[in-house]
Amino acid sequence: MKYLFTILLAGMTLFTYAQKSNGKKMGQNNYTPQQMAELQTKKMTLALDLTPAQQSKVMALNQKMATERSARMQKFRSMRESGNTMTSEDRFKMQNEILDIQIKNQAEMKKILNKDQYEQWEKMRKKRANRMKNYAHKSNNKHKR
Repeated sequence: MKYLFTILLAGMTLFTYAQKSNGKKMGQNNYTPQQMAELQTKKMTLALDLTPAQQSKVMALNQKMATERSARMQKFRSMRESGNTMTSEDRFKMQNEILDIQIKNQAEMKKILNKDQYEQWEKMRKKRANRMKNYAHKSNNKHKR
C-alpha cells in the first residue's frame, strides 16, 4: 500500500509538471516590443552604467530591434501555422538576414558605448549566446529520446 501511494504521488507530480500554462512554454512572456526594449535598456543601464544620453540611444536601438524581431517572429509563426515548411534556401536567407542585423546592431553599439562598456557588452552577449546554445542543445536531446 505504501508503494502504491508513492507511485501515485510521483505520477501526479509528473502529470502536473508536464502541463502547459495557457499553451505557452515556461519563461515565455507576451511583452510588446516597447516593453521588451525598455526592460533590455534598463538591464544594460545597470550592467554597463550607461549615461542618460547613452540610455536614450540604446533605447531607440532596442525598440527598433524588438519591433523588427517581433515582425520576423510573427511572419515565421504564420508561415508555420499555415503548414508551409522552409526550404534550405529560405533558411539560408533568414539566417543571413539575422546575421546582417546583428552586424548592424554591433556597429551601432560600438558607436554608443565607450571602450570598457563595449567590451563588457561583448562578454554579456557571448555569455547569453552560449546559454542559448546550451539550452537549444539540451532541448534537442530531449526530443531525440
